[in-house]
Amino acid sequence: NGGMMAYDLSCSGRDFIAAAGIMSGIMLSSGCDTNEPTSIIHFHGISDDAIPYDGSGDFPAVLDVVDYWVGHNGIAQSSLVTTELNGGDVIRDEYTGGTGDSAVVLYTVYNEHNKEGGHVWFSADIDGVSPNRILWDFLSDYQLAD
Repeated sequence: NGGMMAYDLSCSGRDFIAAAGIMSGIMLSSGCDTNEPTSIIHFHGISDDAIPYDGSGDFPAVLDVVDYWVGHNGIAQSSLVTTELNGGDVIRDEYTGGTGDSAVVLYTVYNEHNKEGGHVWFSADIDGVSPNRILWDFLSDYQLAD
């Protein structure tokens, strides 16, 4: 439940969270206690059977959570840049230019290791870069103001 915890902390702990990375998780609350922006990077498999990409009775849809953070961070929908990676096995949707230079990035994994993207910690390189490195590089770009 690390992704759920990361989203929860992002909503309530702005004084110690600059950015959050989520791997096959989801946001459970419907909104945040703070208006402060938090940059988000989220990886999710299209065939996740534990936390369905399109939502379920228990979980919101991944795209609804992304839309929430785009709005919360004051990012224009028109900033969206979509990139096909790994020959179409992964799609990156990147929204940038939000309040405090915040961003929201979604990696939708259609296939990994010749299987549909499921409920896993993704490990196959994405255009030659490991998901762990992508997460680290994204999170390292953000820091709290002194």
